Amino acid sequence: MKKLTLSLLLAAGLAGQSGLASADIANSPNPYNAGYGFDYPQQAVWGGWSRGDAGTVYAEWDSFNFDGQLLAGSYGLTNAQFGWDGGTSIDGNGNLANDTDSIFAYADIQGSVAQASQQMVRVAMQLEAWVADGSNGVDYDNLWLNGLTPTFLGLNDTGNSIVVDSIEYALYQSLAIWDLDFAPAGDSYSFDLSASAGTRIAQVAVDMAAVAQGAPIAEAPVAVPLPGAAWMFMSALFGILAVRRKSPLSQLSA
Repeated sequence: MKKLTLSLLLAAGLAGQSGLASADIANSPNPYNAGYGFDYPQQAVWGGWSRGDAGTVYAEWDSFNFDGQLLAGSYGLTNAQFGWDGGTSIDGNGNLANDTDSIFAYADIQGSVAQASQQMVRVAMQLEAWVADGSNGVDYDNLWLNGLTPTFLGLNDTGNSIVVDSIEYALYQSLAIWDLDFAPAGDSYSFDLSASAGTRIAQVAVDMAAVAQGAPIAEAPVAVPLPGAAWMFMSALFGILAVRRKSPLSQLSA
């Protein structure tokens, strides 16, 4: 199956000199506003650094499209791409959408995090999903970084909804954190995620930096229950996706 991909390639020698691009928030509401679930790392307990600090990595996708700007914001990248399965489309708001089948998507990021002794690499993914009534939303049991489940997972039901084409979607924003003893080989970070039919993937932000061993997250993990049959079904589908997924940082072909 062919996956549709947005990709950015930066010359490795220029990556460290690239300026910080700020998220342009193409789709309202702004997830960084008060009462919503996204945080800038300098404001978050899990953070302690700012986007654009030396030795950090940042990539954010907001409005998915083929012709416009790839990244809403970025820093410290040598490569970044976001792709999805061929059954998924882009709706009129620039979101990944599939009303009849599950969404399977991935992000491959390459960038160097400066890590000192007694530090670990913290990877934080913030994800916004619009969930229609009857949809199970994002499958948090199948959210992976290089084959690892998150160290921490928090889900924020914002209590807000969005109406698109007479369909009401509940607005959910989530935080997944992976604490790694060391950066992966080649500084390559490969994320996989899936969501049930009727879900919109609206925005994805990834921040990486070195933090002290045992640095606090200061949030309690939130259980995200789904019917057992749905978990089993989506897990089986994800297994199919894993077989079809290209190797990290490779270009996709027909």
